[in-house]
Amino acid sequence: MNVIGQFNVLRAFLPAIVKEKQGHIITMSSVVGYMASALASDYCASKAATISLHESLRFELDKHYKAPHVCTTLVCPGMVQTQMFSQAKNYTVASPLPKKLVGFLNPSLAPHAVVKAIIAAMDRQESRDITLPAFAQLAPLGRAVPYFVRDVVHWVSEHHCDM
Repeated sequence: MNVIGQFNVLRAFLPAIVKEKQGHIITMSSVVGYMASALASDYCASKAATISLHESLRFELDKHYKAPHVCTTLVCPGMVQTQMFSQAKNYTVASPLPKKLVGFLNPSLAPHAVVKAIIAAMDRQESRDITLPAFAQLAPLGRAVPYFVRDVVHWVSEHHCDM
């Protein structure tokens, strides 16, 4: 559903944005679009699709539509304190790290922190990738490493949830 919503919004608004050659398109994805979590394959797949859609759109705006002034921002947060995650049953795999360190490396984000980052990108009138928290900026590299490395990352960060 995530990517279908993005497609529908683009179908409705992209022609006018391209015609004006200005605007700002925000794509909401997730860090799990880069590095999936257990028991959430449908959600992770839809977030990966939104990342691909965003990347294609950026290229099309520049090369096909000749509209480089149309800004695009990709937002890939980790776990945000929303209704979706309040319903999640978190389970823990024994991590070798102390709980406080895991919380520091993989904090739950307040919604206003994500919104503030989006507004800052819009104020700067530039295309950006927003990946929060800081550790999540390494998530795209997860695709370049063997599975056992990803397994260790999941184990250390306790980044598992049963949706």
